Amino acid sequence: MNGQLADDASNIDYLLGKTRDRGVNFLQSLNERPVSVLPPPYEIESLCDRGIGAERETNNLFNFIIKF
Repeated sequence: MNGQLADDASNIDYLLGKTRDRGVNFLQSLNERPVSVLPPPYEIESLCDRGIGAERETNNLFNFIIKF
C-alpha cells in the first residue's frame, strides 16, 4: 500500500475526528455568516436601434428543428 495511504489508515480515528470537528465548527457558525453577498452593481444598457437580428436567428432555429 502507498505509504501515505497506510499512514492515513493507521490514523483513521484521528482523521475522522478532525473532519467531524471542522464540520461541527462550520455548522455552529452558520448563524454568524451572511446569507449572501451582494452582486456587483449592474448598469442597464440601452438596446441597439437596429435590433439584434432575433427574427433571423429565430428562423434559423426553427429551420434547424424542422430538419431534425
